[in-house]
Amino acid sequence: MNDRAWLSRLRQGDERAFARLVDMYREPFYRLAYRLVGALDAEDVTQEIFVRIYRGLRHFREQSSLNTWVYRIAVNACHEWNRKRRAPEVPLEDEWMTGIDLPDPEHEAIQNVIWSNVENALESLDEKHRTIIVLHELQGLTYGEIAGAMELPVGTVKSRLHYAMRALRERLGVLESV
Repeated sequence: MNDRAWLSRLRQGDERAFARLVDMYREPFYRLAYRLVGALDAEDVTQEIFVRIYRGLRHFREQSSLNTWVYRIAVNACHEWNRKRRAPEVPLEDEWMTGIDLPDPEHEAIQNVIWSNVENALESLDEKHRTIIVLHELQGLTYGEIAGAMELPVGTVKSRLHYAMRALRERLGVLESV
């Protein structure tokens, strides 16, 4: 089935078409929610994202790509959740440390300290900077996709990412290369 036919079926409420959308985005949206709202609420926020997408499909006007549109909904859902709830938890070591063979306990202790510092530094960033780092560095979105998802010009995305990474480096005490 081509994308146009699939989108048409989505708008008509076809359950199999929506199941395909859920299969495509379940993991990326869960990871996004995990990073922006924390482990405890990630599953609930992911479900909320899909409810919002389902309810909003009839309003999708194809002025952007479907990917951009659903990510905009996902980012907005995470931000709203944070405004209504508590500050987010951002445990980084779980995903980034998977599959790494640690040669000894000393190395593991050092890695834990490093990841704890990165986690704390990321948590200390304001929401707009944390979001842009998560979307670009952890979700792998392009500048254009981030621009659409956050409803910002591409230049603003690049600038904000630059300042977000600078702030993260400052919090980590990392010297910038000349």
